[in-house]
This record gives sequence, C-alpha cells and structure tokens, in this order.
Amino acid sequence: MRNRLLVLILSATLAGAAEPNWKRLLDREDWFGLRDAASAHAAPDLYAGALAAVFHRETDAIRILRAVVARSPMSRDADTARTLLVDIHYRSGRYRSALAELKPLLDRHPTRRDLLEALPLFTALSLQGDMEVVSRAPARVPWRVVDGNLFLPVVVNGVSGEYLLDTGANISVLGVSEARRLGLQVQGAGATTKDYTGSDVAFQAAVAPELHLGPIVLHNVPFAVVPDKQQPFVDLPQGQRGILGIPILLAAGTWRWSSDGNLEAGFAPADYVKGRENLAFSGANPVLLAEFEKTPLTFHLDTGATSTDLWPPFARRYHARLSRPGKARIGGVGGSKDIPSARLDTFDLLIAGRPIQLQNVKVLLKPVAGHPRHYGNLGLDLFEKAQRVTLDFEAMRLTVENQENQ
Repeated sequence: MRNRLLVLILSATLAGAAEPNWKRLLDREDWFGLRDAASAHAAPDLYAGALAAVFHRETDAIRILRAVVARSPMSRDADTARTLLVDIHYRSGRYRSALAELKPLLDRHPTRRDLLEALPLFTALSLQGDMEVVSRAPARVPWRVVDGNLFLPVVVNGVSGEYLLDTGANISVLGVSEARRLGLQVQGAGATTKDYTGSDVAFQAAVAPELHLGPIVLHNVPFAVVPDKQQPFVDLPQGQRGILGIPILLAAGTWRWSSDGNLEAGFAPADYVKGRENLAFSGANPVLLAEFEKTPLTFHLDTGATSTDLWPPFARRYHARLSRPGKARIGGVGGSKDIPSARLDTFDLLIAGRPIQLQNVKVLLKPVAGHPRHYGNLGLDLFEKAQRVTLDFEAMRLTVENQENQ
C-alpha cells in the first residue's frame, strides 16, 4: 500500500512538471505565456533566444540565436532564429545586419512573400550604413495633438519639422515632398508593404544623415518615403509630413508625455525585472499585456492610431457585451475601408495595475492586419485623459498615471 501511495505521489509530481509545448507557444507568438513557462522550466536555446529577442535583450538574443543557427544552419530552428534576428536588426535600424540574415532565408525560401517584400527596402537602406545613436542625453520638448495625433519638434538634416510619434510604424516615414524639403536622396523602386487595413502601400527609401530631438542625436536615420496623397500626409502641411517610428523610439529608449504639454525622451530607464514586462515585440510592433475584466489580454500598441479598435478575437470572447452592429471606417497609409463592426459601451483596462477607461469603442468583426491572437489595436485616444504616460523600452514596461492614482 505504501509503495502504491509513493507511485501515485511521484506520478502527480511528474504530471505537474510536464514540459511546456514550447513550439506551440512560439508559433502563437504567446510571448507572455512563453515567458511564464520559462520561469518554471529551462527553455531550449531557440525559445530562450526568442524570449530575449521579443523582450529587447538584444545582446543575449543575438548570441543565443546565432548559436542556434551555427549548430544546424539548414534546419527549421535556424530559419526561426534568423527570422528573429532579422526582426531585431530591422526594428533597431540596422539594415545591413538585417539584410545579412535575410539573404540565407531567401536562399532557402525563394518564394516567401514577406522576405521578398523586405528585400528592396533592406537593400536600399543598407547602402548608407546602420543607424547610429550619437547622443542619448535626456531631452525635454513640447508636444501637441493635431487631428488626434501626437506631434513633436525635430530637426532633420538641419531642417526643422514637427513629426508624428507612432509606435505602430515599424519604420519611420516621410511624404515625398518632405523628403525633398530635407534634401534627401530618394532611392529604391517597386517596394510594397501592407498597412493597417491590409492595403498595399508602394514606397521608396531615404536615409537622413542626422536627426535631432533636443539633445538626442541620431545618424543614418532610415525612412520609407510615400506619396503625399496618402494618409496621414494628404491633410498635413509642409513640415508635418513625417512619422517617427519604432527605430527612433528604440534609439531613445524611454519616452514620457504629460498633460502639461511636455515630452521627455532618453531619460534613465527603470531596472529591467524579468517577469514584470508588460511590453513585447511581435516582429517590429510592440504588444501590450493588459487586463480586461481580470483577464490578461494582449493588444497592439499604436500611438499613430487616433482611435482604438478591438479585433475579432475580442468580439468572439465578449460577444454578449457588444451592441449596435453596423460598419466602421478604418484607415491606414494606403487608404480607408469599411469593416463590419459593433460597439462596446465601456472599455475598462488595467495597465500595470492602473485603471484606464474608454467609452464607445469600435469592435471589428472581420480581421485586419495584426496577429490573429491579439485582441485589438490601442490608439492614442486611450491615453487622452492620462496625466502621464511612460514607455520604457529598456524595462519593457508601459505605465499610466492618472490624477487619482499619482
């Protein structure tokens, strides 16, 4: 009887320690689930490297993922590791390094569409060298909202402008007339990408020799260049037809805008604490972990979107909460589309333990761009009543302070 009891206890212990399905977590881009699994089990190298990559621990990620490639260069694991390495270099503005990882992938998968679309951009931008952070001194500049977007002053190639801050842009963008105003050489033709609506967007490329945001100085800053007729530039005057995307946000590292009209960047980050992150990267796009009705959900974080959209996974999970079916117009750089939608009267989120609320939110009933697992696209409207919003890409945390919880 005693031996049988020991067997039962041992079996229960082993069952509780079952190895996670690492591949499933990675394939679903369930980065926070992968993180939690790795806190209880030793993750194999590919998955440890993926975690370091998506939580912006670049040095560790590059070391681990290169070792995965070297161990078996023609394997699926090597393909996954190289894809993660491409993403790391791409979102940090290192196009020569991204191209070096892209070419072996294309040799193995010559018809893979995402690789073919990236090749012209990476090739054009790699000619000028990788982006370089020359100075990262703390900056403090004024910001203002124009038509629902956050604009701040910059100096590019010695010319002053006021550009939109956009966490949803995986590369910075200029209208073609703005590129000419800055004296930049536009190159590369035939490249296309998808915007938020899924529409094709044709673009060229340019590299600015220098960009200043207060005392923050960057060299070899990459931009995609699109026609002025495309959103949001068609309605903007000269000097405002620019978007500061993820490579610039990562270069500064930390960002904070306050209701007093001041924006800070490049200040000292909080300590990185493994397990406390609420930001991760899906490719080059930041994903936020927040709570809705005590349930952790992941959302794309897009400060370039004037309004928040919830996506079909949210509609399926919370269909009983929705009302007023109809259609909603959503827009991207490539144009606008009408999408079947409904409405959520009150959207209450907890972000890093702090409550934030939005009324009358669109819920899209058909997919748009974005990983199908995520629950929506959080726009700037979510933060319009906040006293202070802090984005820390070193600690990989977003925090919100309201008047009542300061």
